[in-house]
Amino acid sequence: MKKLFSLMIVLALTGCAAMEPYEERDVQRDAGLAIQEVYERALPTLSENKQRHFAQRLYRLTGEQRWRALNYVYSERLLARLEKDIVGLAEPGTAARSRAIIVADYSQLTTKQRARRAMLGEWGDRLRSRAAVPTGPGRVSRLATGP
Repeated sequence: MKKLFSLMIVLALTGCAAMEPYEERDVQRDAGLAIQEVYERALPTLSENKQRHFAQRLYRLTGEQRWRALNYVYSERLLARLEKDIVGLAEPGTAARSRAIIVADYSQLTTKQRARRAMLGEWGDRLRSRAAVPTGPGRVSRLATGP
């Protein structure tokens, strides 16, 4: 009789343990749906870059192809900007000016942002202090670091 009672207790506890993941999945699914609802509602009010960011998150959450369109639009903008930047690098001093603008405009609200800004500034100083960087035995590549 004791064994039967023990077996019933074990089976009851096993049943409870087996039910928990389903409840947990329901909670996770509900949280995902709530996040999706907030993102979808906010999407039209966001900047293009934020729209791309949240569309990427929505795509990861749902796997729905409709969210890929915003990422495609972003990739087209990025390619156009990169082409312009690459062409601009042929002009002496462009890289140094761009770097200076990026460092000057970098946010300094948090400790992490201030540290990152300082690091970016140091990289610029290091690059400007070198006239050339060796790229192999006996070869030197000039850096476009400006005056």
